[in-house]
Amino acid sequence: MENGKRWQDIAVVFRYDPIWLKRWMRAGQGKRYWIYMFLLALLAANFLLAIPGAQQKALPSVLAVLCLALLGMVFFRVRAANRKLSSADALYNEGKEYRAFFREDGFSFKSAGRGEENVLYGEKVEVLEMESCFRMTYRENGLFILPKEPLTEEQSAALSHFWSERLGKGYRYA
Repeated sequence: MENGKRWQDIAVVFRYDPIWLKRWMRAGQGKRYWIYMFLLALLAANFLLAIPGAQQKALPSVLAVLCLALLGMVFFRVRAANRKLSSADALYNEGKEYRAFFREDGFSFKSAGRGEENVLYGEKVEVLEMESCFRMTYRENGLFILPKEPLTEEQSAALSHFWSERLGKGYRYA
């Protein structure tokens, strides 16, 4: 911390608002997905229809296969993300009370249905600060969302400052 201030641990107790959480997790996902799928399908159909009349059939064939491969990638990537969101919905919509503890070396959180999970800052932690919450991703696919509502202004500012210094490029403000 700056100016000789010593880090003080922060403890927060809160419940998730299921409506806010679902809206936040799915924001902007649907429109983009359908636009990409439509454009890729349109391009693939265009190239497939161009193959019979083309002198050189290799170029439209390769481009059609490329479009179909991208279409499959977008489809399966969004499907995997939706599965992750569904598991997060089930986890966070239990309506249970959550307790989060932020220390100088890491953070931990627990709930009645989930148990306790400890995360050290050296374990591939990234924090994205938004207007209404902090989104923390850790390890390979861990996700923790901390709403700013239960935090005081001082706690929120202290966490922001600490993470910006401690995580460097792993901390962003959106």
